Amino acid sequence: MKKSSKNDYVLNQVKTPIDENIQLQQIAESANITKKALMENIISSYLHEEKVSELLPNMIDQNRRLSEFLNDLKEITIKNYASTEQMKNLLYEIAGLDDVFDKETQKFLEKEKQELGIKDDKD
Repeated sequence: MKKSSKNDYVLNQVKTPIDENIQLQQIAESANITKKALMENIISSYLHEEKVSELLPNMIDQNRRLSEFLNDLKEITIKNYASTEQMKNLLYEIAGLDDVFDKETQKFLEKEKQELGIKDDKD
């Protein structure tokens, strides 16, 4: 059923009590639209809300899966960082780099860790 025919079907099936009917008429007049247009807007809003409620569980599931993916990515990044640290330390040993250079490198790495939000193993 098309949206307009669905709206028409619902409009034809909706029977409002007299006081609600008068209230709808007053709202329609204050909004400068017809009562039929107001009811169509209400029905359209209801149908939209119904569609959103159908999509919401899927969106929640997608959000959960995205969260799991990002957590996995974070773990991989931390493991790669640890491997890079080990390679750096090995290269320092092989190259025999002096303490001054090593201290400057440590300061730089600490700054990078803070920016990335990576905690030290020392903590």
